[in-house]
Amino acid sequence: MNSQKEKLVKMKPNFWQFRLRHSLLPFPLAVSLLLFLALGVILARRMVNLRSRAGGDLQPQQVRITNVTDRSFVVSWLTLPATKGSLLVNINSTDALFQDSRGDGNFTTHYIVVDRGLQAGQTYNFTVISGGKQFRSASYQVHLAQPIAGMLPKANLAYGKVCLPDGSPASGGIVYLNIPGLAPLSSLVSSEGHWVIPLSVAFNTSLRKLNPSLSPETEEVIQVVRRVGKPTSVRNLVSRNQPVPLITLGKDADFRQQHPSASPSPVVTQTIGLLPDTGITPTPAPFSILSPDEGEKINTNRPQIFGRGAPGGVVKIEIHSSQPSVSAEIPIGTDQRWSWTVPDGLDPGDHTLTVYYYDPLGKEQTFTRHFTVLAADNIAEPAFTASATATLAPSPTPLPSPTPSPSPKPSSRPTVAAPTVTTIPNSGTESFSVLLIVLSFLTLGFGGYLWWFSDEI
Repeated sequence: MNSQKEKLVKMKPNFWQFRLRHSLLPFPLAVSLLLFLALGVILARRMVNLRSRAGGDLQPQQVRITNVTDRSFVVSWLTLPATKGSLLVNINSTDALFQDSRGDGNFTTHYIVVDRGLQAGQTYNFTVISGGKQFRSASYQVHLAQPIAGMLPKANLAYGKVCLPDGSPASGGIVYLNIPGLAPLSSLVSSEGHWVIPLSVAFNTSLRKLNPSLSPETEEVIQVVRRVGKPTSVRNLVSRNQPVPLITLGKDADFRQQHPSASPSPVVTQTIGLLPDTGITPTPAPFSILSPDEGEKINTNRPQIFGRGAPGGVVKIEIHSSQPSVSAEIPIGTDQRWSWTVPDGLDPGDHTLTVYYYDPLGKEQTFTRHFTVLAADNIAEPAFTASATATLAPSPTPLPSPTPSPSPKPSSRPTVAAPTVTTIPNSGTESFSVLLIVLSFLTLGFGGYLWWFSDEI
């Protein structure tokens, strides 16, 4: 009996005998593949972490709700990498998609106007789409203003220009305007660096009435952002909104104590009007068209056309395109400003603007500009200004929809609560990891087979 056990023991080699006799076959191969598997798992985890961080960069930052009216609102945000941004708005239990005002492209600033199918006084929830990923938050909702009836106030604009430190236009930046008593306002900086914010139809913070009466000494805060980081902050007075002094990105400023550097006051204008009696021929103030710029892509079908000229002058405007021509005549007031809003929506496409300027001495000058109205899906900002005789058109009544629960009104706080990501970033390494594991198990099984039957080999 003992001799049979000794025989069996001799027939089955122990581990050390296997290692010494077969050191060039299964053992080194198995160890190598185990090390390769460990290295693959480490690399896969690092790739997952890197891709997760990259996906996190797509998260919208500094989400703001501005320009809330009884029929539209604006949502804007920033992202670290340049990416595509859009908005899903739940309207009548259906998600409607709204694109960036500049069309299809990758941007670090995202500016989206929602102006279709909305009903005054209702609350709407929205979802931010950044880089193809959806972000939701309880704070992603907006309550529209109550409908306003009656006469519109006289046109009143805040406008200016933003440049980079080298003097080039800060195109693609976003200007945020905060005036006490008014709901937050904003404007996208054009390709030429210009920005325009209508004040005459800005709602108060309760969103129940327009608040066009502003004291000239009212202080305001202007913030400009172009990338993630500290915004450029400017303090200004309402009396210096036409135009706001040049803002340089990255340089905070206080314009409250500065003296106006552009146009003379009405008193000086009256003095100039008396100069012909002294035998001196007056020099008319230079004429300029501040908006639109040549070749500019307009993100509204009712653009605001405005500029400066000599008091007492007359501006005749004509817009030519495939549709019937539009024309108007506007006198220039003592403030040297003129403005006009296209009364009917322009068709998407190219348009030619011809402006005839007649100065107080009767001299005629002609100016021509070309601009493009974006397609309906890309129209960014409705025309907020109008002449003093215009009336508000009633808001269209959409299909009945469930009354949403009360929600907080938009505030002037620059940011909202952090959103949650509804989709998990796809690392793209699962199949590779599974393949490594399967190969490792096959290798270990083959090595064990060789080890167990090493005597027969």
